[in-house]
Amino acid sequence: MSLWDCETRTKQVSESGKAGLAEIGALVVTLEKSLLEYIGRRREQPLDAFYQRPTSDVMPAYLVELGQTFMLTLLANERMSKSALWGERAMLDWPLTMSLHWPSAAVPKLMYISGLAKARDYQSEVLAEYRERSLELLREARQANSPVVQLTPLVWTLFDMHDEFQAHVRNLPSDTNPAYKTWLDRVGE
Repeated sequence: MSLWDCETRTKQVSESGKAGLAEIGALVVTLEKSLLEYIGRRREQPLDAFYQRPTSDVMPAYLVELGQTFMLTLLANERMSKSALWGERAMLDWPLTMSLHWPSAAVPKLMYISGLAKARDYQSEVLAEYRERSLELLREARQANSPVVQLTPLVWTLFDMHDEFQAHVRNLPSDTNPAYKTWLDRVGE
């Protein structure tokens, strides 16, 4: 693992270690702790209140999802050909499966919706299969008062639910945050 200064584009420090598959989660957590100690800003609480750091037991699944997200990002940004993608459904299902095993965490649900958005970008032939599961996820998020529900307009656009999206935009309160309105404009494009 390496820590980079994004402003200067320079590597600050690297940490490494070796572990078998069963120990990889604990190793990543240990390396992360070392990097955070290096910068002297150990955060007990993340910047986003909903974010839960993956524990060592869920870290292997989380790392797999990061790799799959990277692949979908490459495809969505036309850095690889669609014919090179194997196991698309498994990649789109993975964060949803993580959500079932880690139900209180918002991050896997956000990663799921992000994967669907990437699938829309690369014009996936299987995207429509995820409509009902996605709407169910949003219903559950609303009941749990999860921040995931804020992505509902994005999900509507992914599945061409233009009437729902337009009704939401028309019914915004007058004091709606301008940043949210800007985001809705981008989503609606």
